[in-house]
Amino acid sequence: MQRFVDMAVIVSYIPTPEGRAALDFALRTARERGDSLRIADGSGGRHRLEHEEGQVPFDRVGELVEPTGVPYEVLSPAMAGVPMDEVVEAAVDDPTADVIVIGIRRRSAVGKFLLGSSAQRLILDAECPVTVVKTTAR
Repeated sequence: MQRFVDMAVIVSYIPTPEGRAALDFALRTARERGDSLRIADGSGGRHRLEHEEGQVPFDRVGELVEPTGVPYEVLSPAMAGVPMDEVVEAAVDDPTADVIVIGIRRRSAVGKFLLGSSAQRLILDAECPVTVVKTTAR
């Protein structure tokens, strides 16, 4: 299938198992569609240097993408501290955004009430399709 406009998959990456699942899915999607990949910091800068054990920090995410040959760009943080706003802004400002990919984790009802649902806000506010990926890790 030939594309006339270079389209992009935007992924919200956080150095957690959920973020890695989203990145892996986004890479597969970009490769299958012939799209490029744009990687946004889903933590709003909170995870820029720290990361969960066994995960690659955001500032080294290119090391995971480079071997795949998928063209990519790491988006600079637009709104530090406001993670999903950064991802939505990246998609809205990019007319070539084909889809947004995010990873989610299970939270308690109290956690959702206190923190709100960034994923829900992204799904409702984004103008392109949003794919939500769960990790198989428990």
